[in-house]
Amino acid sequence: MIAEPEFRDAIDKKGYYESDLSFQPFVKKYELTLKSRAPAYLSIDFWSGQSKVLIKNQLYVLRTGKGRFVIFSEERFPKPYLELRIDNPIIDIDFGLPENHEHLRNAFKNHNQEATNLEYLRFIGVYDKLIEDLFGISNKQYFIGPRGNRNSNFRLYFVDKMKPNEPVFFDYRGQEDLDYTIWTEDSVLVFEAKQFISSSGGLDIGWHKLAFPCYRFYDYKGLNIIPIYYLRQQHLIYLFVFPRMEFYNRGILLNDITNYTPTKVFRINVASQVS
Repeated sequence: MIAEPEFRDAIDKKGYYESDLSFQPFVKKYELTLKSRAPAYLSIDFWSGQSKVLIKNQLYVLRTGKGRFVIFSEERFPKPYLELRIDNPIIDIDFGLPENHEHLRNAFKNHNQEATNLEYLRFIGVYDKLIEDLFGISNKQYFIGPRGNRNSNFRLYFVDKMKPNEPVFFDYRGQEDLDYTIWTEDSVLVFEAKQFISSSGGLDIGWHKLAFPCYRFYDYKGLNIIPIYYLRQQHLIYLFVFPRMEFYNRGILLNDITNYTPTKVFRINVASQVS
């Protein structure tokens, strides 16, 4: 497809190609045999998961929902993927297991899914210390809020290097998944969680994984929306805390790289608790 004149003309003139076909007609047109459904090819969690063919040609794909997608030129549109580091100043969070509750401790050890591990941090008191560090108040009351998958509609904007003051936009209509939320009276911490059995991976997460769930709280006036990326590499858990989410013209400016630097990075070593 990327060798076709129509595609090259769109990339040369606009810096992006918006397919006039949704995914299933696209698959049929190019007689593709695929092993997975559309999100596996269009909604890419990590930069390393992008097609090698696209990367080689300085392109990347982004899903806009309902089987639609756009392919961008990285020369014109900065990639909306993070390049996180874990060698910068890091705040270690110490924790302790609650007394007794042996059965629950064993249950956490035997269930290693992301959702379980997010709850495990609450069990061992990590969130109490996180709240204290972020808001400067010990014993500040907080609650666990909504989570889960739902369909959402919002406008996506992209900065064009050639026209930085005129972002292009697309209407997103599709699913977004919220892994976890922690609420104080005037703030919500919105978690995206990924974990790896190895001691590497996950540092090139797509910003859409954090930004899309934040938008469901757009209409909550006066609410501070703070994206947090939970990354587990083997027995080390990192919490990357990003600046307060700022929306753009009632939508999301997805490739604004000024949002990509965490304000704080926390580390929790749970090695001694999983043996």
